[in-house]
Formats: sequence, structure tokens, C-alpha cells
Amino acid sequence: LAAAAPCDTLAAAQLLLRRAAPAAVTDPAVTFSHHLYSEVRHRSTVDRELHECVESGQLRLLYVNTGPADRAVVQEADYAALATRLAADQRAAGKPAVANLVEQFRDRVLPACKDLSISVPDLKQLLAQPPAATTSALSRTKAEALAQAGPGPLCEVGLLVRRVDVFQANSYWFTLPGLGEAVGLLKTARREIVATIKRRRNNEMLQRELVLQAIGPGKNSKRRKTGSARAPGGQRRKPGASIFGEPKPQQPAGGGDKLAQAVQRMGVEYHIMDAVQSGTVLAIPTGMGPLLKLPNVS
Repeated sequence: LAAAAPCDTLAAAQLLLRRAAPAAVTDPAVTFSHHLYSEVRHRSTVDRELHECVESGQLRLLYVNTGPADRAVVQEADYAALATRLAADQRAAGKPAVANLVEQFRDRVLPACKDLSISVPDLKQLLAQPPAATTSALSRTKAEALAQAGPGPLCEVGLLVRRVDVFQANSYWFTLPGLGEAVGLLKTARREIVATIKRRRNNEMLQRELVLQAIGPGKNSKRRKTGSARAPGGQRRKPGASIFGEPKPQQPAGGGDKLAQAVQRMGVEYHIMDAVQSGTVLAIPTGMGPLLKLPNVS
């Protein structure tokens, strides 16, 4: 029998992961739960299918602090392969005990725990379970000895990070190397996009104008020559006038440079999609393309 086709949410996640891979900060690449809404419009369907994909072991969610409901999304198989690579690196570095611990984490902890975090007692209990005798030379005694190492070595290789909230002080988030940097890029880009829109009249601007500003004047000069040079009524537009013929407020020096730097790694279109799907900005369809507008602004 042919394999069942993936659900819409899984297919969307795989598509977004392939798009993100060339410029990804993390290895494996990650996408984010709110990005899925850009591909599957029905949010209830995304939320339901995402939960099903996590429970079936196809996807794993990782905690990020970019928003209350934001989660990083990674394929479970890629996450397990990451653990395999990290174990091999530790063994090559002359740390076989840490390598065995990472392999135990891959074989015992990941299949049993689908949550965002794990408590230290649960972690040690799972690590203390020896693998099947036919697949590993680890004895129960060795497995229990590995479990006593606790989360420390797993934090050092980048698979866990300590929770700092008061109610779960003895727990650790699942994570992966580079995720913190990726989150930092999202936060910086959102802040610069908002700052750029705030400098415009009515706190709004066309998406294409934001894209051109992020690209920079040196790279978009050819595009500007192809655009209309005349204001409504047939008169030539004055330098600095907007497409509607209204004077644009002067942009503070360095604003465009900050935006360009913030979106350089992943691309401005990626960060605009992130800002829109996270609710940081609104995208209103118009005859001249999407109009980006800050929420709660009349």
C-alpha cells in the first residue's frame, strides 16, 4: 500500500523547513508554529494537526520566548539525527561517557517525552533505563551511572536549557544549538520593522516600500527607475514625495541601515511574514499591494 499523504500542516512545515534551510542559524533548520498560518489559512486546523504530528512523533515543538503561543518546530527525525551527531562529536573528543548519555537521551527520553520541557526526576528515570541488550552494550549499572550525571552534560551540548520560571525551577526546556540566536534575529527584525513603520504617516506603509528600504538605496536604484516618476495628475513627483503625492517625513539617519542589518540573514520577506503572522503588524490588501500597519492604530 502507498504511504498516506502528509496532512496539510505537516506538508506546510516541511515546505517552510526547506525554505529556511539555506540561511538557517540552527542545524537542523527550524520553522515556527505561527509561520504555518501563512501556508494553511485555517488556524484551528493547524493547531489540531500540529498536536497530532507531535503525538505521532513526526514533529517536535521547542519553547521560544518570542510570544506566548510561539513555538519552534523541528522534524523529530532531524532532532534525533542531531543527537546522533552530537554523540559522535563527543566520542571523537574523547568523552565516551557524554556520548553514551546523549545516545540514551535520544533512545529513551525523546520517544517518551513529547512535552516542551522535562523535570529532572523524570529525566533521570528515563536515562536510567538500559537499552535492549540486543542493541546496546550498556548494562543497567552503566545506565544508572549515566543518569546520575543529570542534565548538565546535555545542557553543555545544547539539547537542554534550564527553565527559569518559578513554578518549574527543577525542569529543563528541550532545545537545540543555535536556537537562541535564531530567536534573537526574529526579535531584532520585528523591532526594526515596527520602528520603520512608526516613522511613517499614520503608522503604515506599503510592504514593497519596506522591502525597498531594507534592500538599500544602492541595490534598488534600478527598480526605482522603472517605477512611476509622476504624481497623480501627471505632474512629476518631487524628490522625497510618496507614491500618493504627499511629502514623506524624513527618516532618521541610520534607520534603513538598522533594518537592512536586522533582516540580512533570513531575508526581508521572511521577517515580514514573521511579523504579520505573529500579529506584530497587520497586512491589509490594497490595489498597490499589502499595506503594513501597526495594530490598534486608527
